[in-house]
Formats: sequence, C-alpha cells, structure tokens
Amino acid sequence: MKKVLIVIDSLSSGGAEKSLISLLTSLDYEKYDVDLLMFSTTGLYLSLVPNEVKIQSVPQFIKIQQKSLYSVIRNRNYKELLFRVANSISLRNPIQNKRFHQSQITWKWMNLAIDKLNTDYDIAIAYSQGIPTYFVAEKVNAPKKLCWLNTDYKKANYNRDYDIKFYEKFNHIIAVSEINKEIFEDTIPEMRGRCVLFMILSLKN
Repeated sequence: MKKVLIVIDSLSSGGAEKSLISLLTSLDYEKYDVDLLMFSTTGLYLSLVPNEVKIQSVPQFIKIQQKSLYSVIRNRNYKELLFRVANSISLRNPIQNKRFHQSQITWKWMNLAIDKLNTDYDIAIAYSQGIPTYFVAEKVNAPKKLCWLNTDYKKANYNRDYDIKFYEKFNHIIAVSEINKEIFEDTIPEMRGRCVLFMILSLKN
C-alpha cells in the first residue's frame, strides 16, 4: 500500500477543491493510504471527504497565525508575532508586490518558521500553486512529488525565477487545461516535459 499526502489550502468552494473531492472519491483505498493536510480545516466540501482519508492537524505555526493579534500577544507567541509583523510589512511594500505574488512573499517568511513533516510518504501532492506547492517542495519527504496548476500562471503574477527552484523538485506538474499548460511552459520553459494534462485515471495508476 502506497502512503500518499495531499496538501491544499482548504476545502472551501472552488474548482480545485471540487476536483480534489472527485479524486478522493475515485481512489482505491486498498492500494492507497491517504493523508490530507489543509491549512484551514473548514470549507463547503469538508463533509464530502471519504472516511478512509486521514485529515492531518494544521501545522502549529499556521494555526497560531490564524488567531487574533491579541491572542498571539497574550500567549507570548513571539516568533509568530515577529513573522506576522515582518510579513505584513513585506506585503505592503509596493516593490515586493510588483515583483512577487503574495504567496511568494509570505513563503519567504513562513519557510523559516515551519519544520519538515516527520512522516515519509511514497507520493506527495500539492493540490494548488502557491503555499501548498512550496510546502510540499520543501517540507515533505517523498520520492515522487506532483503539483497542481489550475491558474493562468502569467496573469497570476508569480515570479518565475523565484518558483523554478520549487518546481524542479516535482516529478510532474499537472495542468488542468491545455491553455494553462502552454502559458506555464512559455513562462518557465525549463519545465517542458514535466508539465502534463490532468487525468484522474493517470493518478490512480
């Protein structure tokens, strides 16, 4: 049985979230032992997750970031407070905002504070670009890594030079449409050959 980790921001309403539920309901759980890690355990589709899927705890650092500033100060979470202040300043910097996507700015700080997962996996899947992709690339041990591409990469304003080092760690980049695949490969031609079109059957096999 292969041990699989899937990482996504949340299961709020959206195309990626709905697609993930479709994938989870199609898997053979006699072949796959699936962990699901969300950065927020809320959302419209949460109740549709199959019982066989083990929902993992939100990393403690991220959980604290979701609390009020007053709560962070009261509980003396000084490292988390420093991150929040530094990240807030960076996100308000017009030069940073012009050069980088918000998730890239946030990950620069978050990467310093989050430890690698202790569990080893056979397959790790980032089910969205941005933070889930960076998390799987740097914080998960797995010989096979896949990541989802469900946006117009160029219009989303990701900095391709920043992203290359993360995408190089993935065996396949799974685009949800031919146009998304073409735009991504035109923007990061180094990834040609790794970017493939989404097919549930290909994942099941």
